[in-house]
Amino acid sequence: MTLRFYLAKSKKDLDDIYGHNTSAFFDDAEFKWTKKWLETQRQSGYDIYQVRYGKEVVAALFVKEEEKGLLTKQTPLKFNVQGKGIGHKIKEYVEDLAKKSGKKNIFNYCAVDNFRMAALNESHGYEKTGKGDILQEWHKSLSSSLRRLK
Repeated sequence: MTLRFYLAKSKKDLDDIYGHNTSAFFDDAEFKWTKKWLETQRQSGYDIYQVRYGKEVVAALFVKEEEKGLLTKQTPLKFNVQGKGIGHKIKEYVEDLAKKSGKKNIFNYCAVDNFRMAALNESHGYEKTGKGDILQEWHKSLSSSLRRLK
């Protein structure tokens, strides 16, 4: 199956992201997944992408361009598609977005207790910055990764 990314441009697009069973995204009872929360993310400058595996929305990706770099965060993958390499594909997509927009730095924000995302970040060359209590900041410099490849 193919993984596709669709930028949410309309209220209907946000409804499509929201309309999926949120317990499939989150196993944390503390998190409040609401339409209002999605809209506040968009109002704060984040582009929101539907991440589809086949016809199913399996995650939401949040991307914001700032002077310091590309800021990203995402929902966990739906349980039924974990372990299929989709998280790696999302990281590759984010790197492509950063390169196309001329950004040399990517920052990812994930919950401090999200061990799967921490491992994924580490496997893609991100390092903890030490910033953030609930949402931890991770950083990857694209220019340093390019130097390592040479």
